[in-house]
Amino acid sequence: LVVGLNAVIMLPLFRLEPDTWWLIKLGQQILLTGHWLKADIYSFTAYGNNPLAYEWLGEVVLWLAYKSGGLKGLQILLFGLTSTILVLVYYFGCLRSRNSKAAFAATIAITPLAAMTFTLRPQLLGYILLLITLIILERYREGLQKSLWILPPLFLVWVNTHGSFILGYCILGLYWLCGLRRFEVGGLRMEPWTKKQRLHMEIVFLVSCLTLPITPFGGQAAI
Repeated sequence: LVVGLNAVIMLPLFRLEPDTWWLIKLGQQILLTGHWLKADIYSFTAYGNNPLAYEWLGEVVLWLAYKSGGLKGLQILLFGLTSTILVLVYYFGCLRSRNSKAAFAATIAITPLAAMTFTLRPQLLGYILLLITLIILERYREGLQKSLWILPPLFLVWVNTHGSFILGYCILGLYWLCGLRRFEVGGLRMEPWTKKQRLHMEIVFLVSCLTLPITPFGGQAAI
């Protein structure tokens, strides 16, 4: 039903922002030349400026969608990404509320508002990676310890996809911070992490930070 509602909202309103074509062009340039754009070579007034393709992985995805199906391919990609976001929102809501009906109602309620931000840019991939991070941390809180090791490779992909990876590090830090002491406010309750859990999160955070310079531009993407 969530995916169906997304189809009703997104498919008739399909549109591309002007800078989407710029992102597609960058993705094309990367795949055709095998080189990452490290300076502006297209603009007259900003020629030679700082690197433009920090989000190169997302740009490559856009180009591949356009190459395979033109506008239809971009429409399918947009629908697939936004549907994935809504499904992940629903799943995260189920984890947090432990009530599938409440999670479904919340997802339906936010869908029209979320659709206003659903433009075809690498940020959609960033939203997906952000939700996956939240889900992994929530599952870790429930006792699935090994799931936390998904984060370092996830951040490696994220830092090459969209600048929202900074939010991922902030959320990981907040989860660690909120588990230092037990607190309960209304329906919100957090049990303190054990010493082993805190150490585990700290190690995963440090390993995740090591992925920051693993980009075609080194550590510039994180600055």
